[in-house]
Amino acid sequence: MSQRRIVLSNSYGTQNVGDEAILTVLVNELSGRGFDVDILTFTPRETQIRQEKATVIRSGVIRGSLSTIGAIRRASVLVVGGGGIIQDATSFGNLLLHVSRPLMAALTGTPVVISGVGVGPLNRSLSRKLVRWACNRASSIDVRDSHSAALLEAIGVPDERVRQSADFAHLLEKCSVEEMDEVGRALINTLQLAREKGRLLVGLSLRPPIGDASRRSQMTAGDRSHLEHMARVADGIVEKHDAQIIFVSMHAEQDDSIASFLVKDMQHRDRVSLVSGKLQPAVIKAAIAELDLMIGMRLHSLIFAACHAVPFVALAYDDKVAAYCEALGLPVQALRPAQGQAESILSVVDRTLASSLQIREQLRSAVPQLAAHANQSIDKICEIALAKC
Repeated sequence: MSQRRIVLSNSYGTQNVGDEAILTVLVNELSGRGFDVDILTFTPRETQIRQEKATVIRSGVIRGSLSTIGAIRRASVLVVGGGGIIQDATSFGNLLLHVSRPLMAALTGTPVVISGVGVGPLNRSLSRKLVRWACNRASSIDVRDSHSAALLEAIGVPDERVRQSADFAHLLEKCSVEEMDEVGRALINTLQLAREKGRLLVGLSLRPPIGDASRRSQMTAGDRSHLEHMARVADGIVEKHDAQIIFVSMHAEQDDSIASFLVKDMQHRDRVSLVSGKLQPAVIKAAIAELDLMIGMRLHSLIFAACHAVPFVALAYDDKVAAYCEALGLPVQALRPAQGQAESILSVVDRTLASSLQIREQLRSAVPQLAAHANQSIDKICEIALAKC
């Protein structure tokens, strides 16, 4: 076993901006404290380019399984998380992948820390049994919201074993303009020029339905209806507030294409700019920091906004989004799908803009507490790793 080596397990290498933000934080924090870091990733080449401080390990369901178990065997601790990975809504195979890593750790005697995760939904009886086994074997469990903690208790994980923490993305430093490449600088310049014209900058982050990758390029009637509603929302904001709509993609493969569908349904197409999910998370966070308002489905678009006290309207397609609003003390900012008609969203947008100062104050109060919780989770990872060395 290598001394002071930590293995990170998540869905790394899938172009998910939130996951990449979490990974960047963990690599920077753990390597900064003197640990060697191994990353289990589906795309080693791309991950290595972004994470120069770490070692990448090809990992997958079958391909890379030997290298994965070898890395776990050599490690002081296996970190499962963070992010919304302990769920079977995406697919049962997704859950099996993430539970297989603690199983490998059990076979090799490596401690497991489940940290910064969201839990649920767990729709299958077998899913609940597998998660209960993995959590009851773990040396430490930190979840990022109260809903996740309640679900673990409901499936048989003793509540004294579970600590409520926060998403690691709260610790991501935004990128300064000087550190950006040409694309990043051009993006920030576009936002600043729009502001100089007196336009309100309103972010919009949408995602496809969970668990059906084919809908990235082919829209069902229900999907089309949702985008038509959101196009009406975007047009309404442009007309009433003289706004520039900034479509923020948080997943290059999934969200970038949604922007093109949305724009086709809009009347004010010239008032839409795209922040591609191919950009570095720190650049996307810097772009969101420039906004006056964020309207988001993707959880990490809301986290990035909250970190810079940008008021938001959360489209709560999943419990984790509503749970985050509750953690910030802003539950009224979460709109459930049943409330997702254009008129309802526009009404909440107007209310949010009218109370912008109060919301910013609440965010400035709540976010540092969440960041402190995330830091404590990293401290716990290091504590367990050092005990094994």
